Amino acid sequence: MPKNNKNYQIFFDYIFNRIETDLRELGYGDMSVNKKMKVIVTKFYSILVDFKNFALNSNDNKKDILSKYFSQIEKKDDFIKLLDAYFAIDNVEYNDI
Repeated sequence: MPKNNKNYQIFFDYIFNRIETDLRELGYGDMSVNKKMKVIVTKFYSILVDFKNFALNSNDNKKDILSKYFSQIEKKDDFIKLLDAYFAIDNVEYNDI
């Protein structure tokens, strides 16, 4: 596994361990934590799938994706520009930086 992927896995594990710990600190028991973690992980992967090729979608599809997760967003076009710029970072060659 490349070093970068290993760092991503460590970060992923840390986030979900932290969420589990926080749920337990809030007083949820083992069964409740397991149920809530299942919902959280499912939602997380749904978000990853929707945003994986976000930049390749049409503006209408992008607006649909944003509406799915951000019900209160007002300026979707501005947010789309921001996300496009953010996701473009992955397309930059590290030698160019």
